[in-house]
Amino acid sequence: YSHLNSVDFLLQSQGKGEENESSLYVQSGGRPWLLEGAKVMFPDHVDPLDYDSKIIECSSSPEFVESQTWIFMRGRVDKDTPNDIKVYRKVVDSIKDNIDDDEIVQYTKKAAKNALYDRDRNRKINI
Repeated sequence: YSHLNSVDFLLQSQGKGEENESSLYVQSGGRPWLLEGAKVMFPDHVDPLDYDSKIIECSSSPEFVESQTWIFMRGRVDKDTPNDIKVYRKVVDSIKDNIDDDEIVQYTKKAAKNALYDRDRNRKINI
């Protein structure tokens, strides 16, 4: 489910086409925090300059997150601040965990057998 994780960044963008340089910021202590080395990939039809000094939502994948590469999803016109650094770190951890359907099903089955749920399993439901 790593593809469902996203971070809202503040984008600072300069230059056109191949010359474009973009910087991604998150929030730390109420101030913008530059993510050194982070980069964002845009589809060919999107001009990064259109999102300069705006909030953008990006996703990543286990293959890309190690190199701090993010994939543009959309502009966030409903937000005026990026996510906090703590949110960013949790999303990165979640992407690295890369939990899939089988792991969720197995964990749920194991948890359901926990004695904590004995009372609920033995309760009759009146509908």
